Amino acid sequence: MADKQKYNLSPIKIGLLTPYTGGNLGDGAIQEAVIANIKSRYPNAQLHGFTITPEKTEKHLRIPCSPITALSIKHYCTPAPSINNSDICLESNNLGSTQVVKKWIKRYTLLFNFLKRMKTWTNSLIFPLRIIFAFILSLLAEILLIRNSYWKLKDFDYLIVSGGGQLDDYWGGAWGHPYSLLKWGLIARVTKTRFLFLSVGTCRLTSHLSSFFVKQALSLAEYRSYRDETSKRILEHIAFTRDDVVYPDLAFSHEIPCPKHPRNNINNKPVVGVSPIAYLSSYYWPDCDQPVYASYIHSLVSFVSSLLCNQMSVVLFHTSGTDKYVVKEMIDTLSRDSRLNIGNIKVVHTETVEELLSVMEELDFVVASRLHGVILAHFMHKPVLAISYDKKVDIHMSDIGQSDYCMNIQDIKADLLIDKFYKLMSYKDKNGSEIAYKIGQFRDKLNIQYDKILEIAE
Repeated sequence: MADKQKYNLSPIKIGLLTPYTGGNLGDGAIQEAVIANIKSRYPNAQLHGFTITPEKTEKHLRIPCSPITALSIKHYCTPAPSINNSDICLESNNLGSTQVVKKWIKRYTLLFNFLKRMKTWTNSLIFPLRIIFAFILSLLAEILLIRNSYWKLKDFDYLIVSGGGQLDDYWGGAWGHPYSLLKWGLIARVTKTRFLFLSVGTCRLTSHLSSFFVKQALSLAEYRSYRDETSKRILEHIAFTRDDVVYPDLAFSHEIPCPKHPRNNINNKPVVGVSPIAYLSSYYWPDCDQPVYASYIHSLVSFVSSLLCNQMSVVLFHTSGTDKYVVKEMIDTLSRDSRLNIGNIKVVHTETVEELLSVMEELDFVVASRLHGVILAHFMHKPVLAISYDKKVDIHMSDIGQSDYCMNIQDIKADLLIDKFYKLMSYKDKNGSEIAYKIGQFRDKLNIQYDKILEIAE
């Protein structure tokens, strides 16, 4: 490892580009890890986030943030619903990129007054004309954002596309994140800011336009790495990516929390954490397949019922905001079964990565679906039964040597889930030591990568 002290000589200014909104704790863990590792090498570094919801991200990461885009794209930069006092509602305080840009426009009095009058006028127009005018306004806002972003980025040393499944168009289509990556890559090129992709994942690129945007964005980068071999292989048709490198998911470089207090397991029975996912549900998921979702929830509820009948304790938690719906649905269903000891169920709503890791510290086993629900449990050396909804979960389970404990969400049945869980229990010590060994390897590799990219910045 390079001598970290030499990085302290000259402060640098670093931008972190991410679709993190404050709601997905996996993305939060990645950004916290990047910030901590940069600060350990450059204590005086000035960090700035470029995100979808700047005000919420600032609150979680404690760094200044600016908006990625001024476009209003469904499932990309529009607010997701949330649960408040057990009711379904829309967050009134969720200021996304579009709202931030509106605040900018208000600084220009003449422009703001003109647009306000035009909006009043368009209310009397027929629907197609209102759509056209809304598009023009959105375009003007995006141009204004690009202008402001250019002046902001001029002072930066480099811009990092920092981890996560950022090569993806499932959430928002081509004009969601693929477009944002290209736009910011071009701004970085014009401002002579070094542009880096750090341990990113390739998920879905379903259109030619998405692939084009991503290809051009990657071509603008000085450094590119991917979080797994499959993410790199998906891009092998792009010749210049073939010599790129693979490094583990950045969440593995998060600071290891200190144990807060010893476990107090009164009945000496396992404590099982269950983290459901809103996959294919009507809870703000891009696609909906109610039969698949209903079958998944039925199997998961039956599984939890079996654990309770065997006097085990269950902790229901979530790693992404929309999964609160599923937790509530599960607890409502379980509460109606008079045979169960509901007192052995604990529902935890985690808002920060620190809270999530604290919950995981108390668990013996974890059953989860989201990638970083699985990754962070492994990070805490917990054996995990993964109910995989995406190939990225399968890939991680294979990379960490736990493929035997990975089940497809489309085929899940309660009896198979129970059988697989008891197998996981019987090999707890063996699996735990294997996981710990792999985590150590991942962290060593990521330390090498951080040293490498910070040398690029010199």
